[in-house]
Amino acid sequence: MMYDYKLHLVIRPHGLACGSSQKVISIDKFAPRMVFPGVDYETIDIRDADRLNGLAQRFSKIDVLINNAAVQHVSLLSSYGQSDMEEMIDVNITGTLNVTRAFLPHLEDGLIINIGSVHSSVPRTKKIPYDMSKAALVILTKETALELEAQNTRAICVEFGAVRTPMNDDFKDEQAAKEAVGKQVIKHLMTSGECARMVFELTTDKFKYLNGSVIRYDCGRSVK
Repeated sequence: MMYDYKLHLVIRPHGLACGSSQKVISIDKFAPRMVFPGVDYETIDIRDADRLNGLAQRFSKIDVLINNAAVQHVSLLSSYGQSDMEEMIDVNITGTLNVTRAFLPHLEDGLIINIGSVHSSVPRTKKIPYDMSKAALVILTKETALELEAQNTRAICVEFGAVRTPMNDDFKDEQAAKEAVGKQVIKHLMTSGECARMVFELTTDKFKYLNGSVIRYDCGRSVK
């Protein structure tokens, strides 16, 4: 069974080469189901490095890059199809690298936020390739922070636990939702809006000294 999360990232440009006043760019493999004022939507598969590089040339300065792209297939490791495993690696790891590399030259004095998962280190079954890809985001965050020190670009990884998203469609089933909450210290199933507010807070000056950090915002899932 497959849960296909939107291949999505958000860029907040400080200034655009084309002179536009646009503040937010959203990149997704699929056309948006909802649109918001002040957001420019680009339909690009992040596995396409050439298209990403072309898009990046439109910008002169980017303040914040948020890598929030993942595909998840659910199966025992012995039963995974080869194409399912390859897609998770291609999107979740290689795609994230493509995005980061494309926009690096425009991120001087900027911030990269990688959206991770508590399951980068909290083991479970039937989601091994996906969780492996989230573990890769941790070292990507730390080494990016080191490598980009000279251009003063920071990197943070924020790890969430159980969240109501299109990927976690099974949480529509109340029993599944109850089981997920039961694995947490705080008995609350987070929403994508709550996660977005946390990510926004990380872009503010109150957290300007975080770099190479992995932050867990998971209702205590990692300690249960």
